[in-house]
Amino acid sequence: MLSIVVGVLIWKSFITWPTGYLAWGLIALLLIVGLFSDSVSGAVYRGAMAVGYRFGQVFGAVFLFVIFSFVIIPLGFCLRLLGKDLLHFNVYKNIVNKSYWITSKKPGSLDQMH
Repeated sequence: MLSIVVGVLIWKSFITWPTGYLAWGLIALLLIVGLFSDSVSGAVYRGAMAVGYRFGQVFGAVFLFVIFSFVIIPLGFCLRLLGKDLLHFNVYKNIVNKSYWITSKKPGSLDQMH
């Protein structure tokens, strides 16, 4: 995969050919050492997993922030402007008990459920 990434970077002119050759050499060296040494491949694995875990934490938080900011908040504002009450909170505003409990329907035949 790293070799493909280096090839794409050369193709898009982000890196030069000599830099690509150096990167491919390091990838080949890492592959050879990793195949013959369990301690090196284990260290590379642990390092990559630690970096991936941190990236996942950061990008997960950023992704949730973007979704909340650009989807959930505007949707809430639009529903409020339109007067929609999807959770039916206004139905229970004047009740003294302030309970949102809704009694369930009696189960019927399995043939009549649809």
